[in-house]
Amino acid sequence: DCPGHTNFHDESVASLRVADGAALVVDAIEGIMLHTEMLLRQIISEGLPLVLIINKIDRLVLELKLPPDDMYHKLRNVIDSVNAYVSHHSNGRYPKLSPDRGNVIFSSSMHGYAFSLESFATQYLDHLDFDVEEEEDVFGSFKNHGGLGRNLTPEAFAKRLWGNAYLDPKTRTFQRRTNECAPDPVTGLFPKRTFVQFVLQPLYKMYTLCLGEPE
Repeated sequence: DCPGHTNFHDESVASLRVADGAALVVDAIEGIMLHTEMLLRQIISEGLPLVLIINKIDRLVLELKLPPDDMYHKLRNVIDSVNAYVSHHSNGRYPKLSPDRGNVIFSSSMHGYAFSLESFATQYLDHLDFDVEEEEDVFGSFKNHGGLGRNLTPEAFAKRLWGNAYLDPKTRTFQRRTNECAPDPVTGLFPKRTFVQFVLQPLYKMYTLCLGEPE
């Protein structure tokens, strides 16, 4: 648990030697710290499968008051920092950590929630309907076998919820660049990244609603 107290590093090492895998918890604001590096080196030396948990994402909203777009870049910076460290010390032996690969989880222990992209995509199962005929977008073919709407499963949707992915409101297909999408017919604005549109903006709305309620 990072930035867990370094006095407990010996206990962490002993636990890793009998563990089947490691879930590394990193503070969303602090990022990689000294103890994080120590634990990562031990995880790599043991050859354990690794999952990254970015905790305290509520602090980005409530303390730093970052807008959703900036929060995305902050989270991506934490993930990139961990990936760079792991790649350097493992000589590229470890797979890349990325939310769209299912090995990165976002959480807030203070408010009691955690989610992966797939678990968040599943929340849209009964609420979105990409009602278009079978066709390809830049991410690959849609799968017409149930799931999210008629053409897209939660697993496939999750892979489109990270990085440069934008949902064109006109064609209902995903594009790599926002300028390849049509503007929203109501607001006239080009779409946000899917992670911002489908994950962060709903999260911000929930925090806004809860903060406005009396104790």
